[in-house]
Amino acid sequence: MEEIKRSNSDRVVTPVEEPVEFDGYTLDEIRHHRALLAVRKEFAKAKILEDVDKLKDRNPFAADGSLKAATRLGSLPMKIMRGLNYTDYIMMGLSVFGTARKMFSFFKKKK
Repeated sequence: MEEIKRSNSDRVVTPVEEPVEFDGYTLDEIRHHRALLAVRKEFAKAKILEDVDKLKDRNPFAADGSLKAATRLGSLPMKIMRGLNYTDYIMMGLSVFGTARKMFSFFKKKK
């Protein structure tokens, strides 16, 4: 290799190196990459399962009727949440939407 040459402005100029041809990975490197990806995949799967378990604990619509997050609310809200099904929630939503629409149309400016 050539030595580093200095120009008049004291900046360093290095010779351009030829690109090295890539001969591919060895079997050990491939095994290492596959093992590393498997470990990452297991960690990601464990994190997702943990997040799903946290969501299940907060789900008020749980099929088994368990409300772990709602135990702080008292017994009456728990009984209401357990006693209603999806149809009841849809009907309550439509009722609230209709009432809100009527209120907004009442306060809306008339032309």
